[in-house]
Amino acid sequence: MLWLTVLFFGLSLSASRLWGQSPPEEGIQAGGTADIALRPEQMRMSVDLIAKGKDVAEAIEKLKGVRAKAEGELAKLGAIKESVKFGDPQLDESEVQRREQMEAMLRSRLTPKRAGGKPPVIAAPVTVTLPLEAAFPLTAADASELLIEATKLQSRIKAVDLAAAKNAAEPTPEEAELSEEMEQMQQQFEERGGRKPGTPTFSYAATVLKEQREKAIAEAFQMAREEAERLARATATELGPIRSLSASSQMGPGDADEYGGNYYYQARMAAMLRQQGGKERNEVVGPSPQSLRLQVHVQVTYRIGTK
Repeated sequence: MLWLTVLFFGLSLSASRLWGQSPPEEGIQAGGTADIALRPEQMRMSVDLIAKGKDVAEAIEKLKGVRAKAEGELAKLGAIKESVKFGDPQLDESEVQRREQMEAMLRSRLTPKRAGGKPPVIAAPVTVTLPLEAAFPLTAADASELLIEATKLQSRIKAVDLAAAKNAAEPTPEEAELSEEMEQMQQQFEERGGRKPGTPTFSYAATVLKEQREKAIAEAFQMAREEAERLARATATELGPIRSLSASSQMGPGDADEYGGNYYYQARMAAMLRQQGGKERNEVVGPSPQSLRLQVHVQVTYRIGTK
């Protein structure tokens, strides 16, 4: 993608003063962009382990068993040991709202009809989650083989149910009492963009070598230089010395279709990619094996020469 602007000092200065802005630099500005396509070296997984109990203490105690089982399964799956990280236990925010709604419905059903009847004490379950992150090496060199490898690995991870989501999905007596209403609530939650508890999220990471970055910067600069030269010829001017030069980079955007139109998932994935990408300046993270690329931008301003 190319973009360029010509700025002549007199006109720019007048416009800037008119609008109360700082005047732009005098000269001819041009920009260039180069992409670095990368093969993922790791597949990363993020999931919330789940445990349910009559109160927070019981749920946390059950969560210890879920964590121990997950650690064993990750070792069997070939996770990189140093990459396995657990966060702090926390109440499931989505579950808190559903729990309050369930308690209200139970009270409405069970409160005695006679005058002066007291609302029953409701013991709705408490759900506690534990964030888990892990990375798995990818060895395939061919794009097709890489896709097969990643797909099989994802299937194996989902099959072992690291989060213990199946156990957590078993209804308590209170939930069974309101099974139809609970199903409707879960359906509405998913329709609003939520995801089922315990659903793992996957991303892919690759390292950007120093040589790759330097080559991309050189290509982007050459692109900007050629555009500036064309612009100078078109305006009957010559390029003078470089007045300013800057370079920046960013992870290439992924395909929105990869998120399946799930806005909650998009927000969660975007946050995870920002966090993971920030861990290492020379690392690129994306939502699919095909989406890994680094965009390098160069902007240069030349002084206007004379013929």
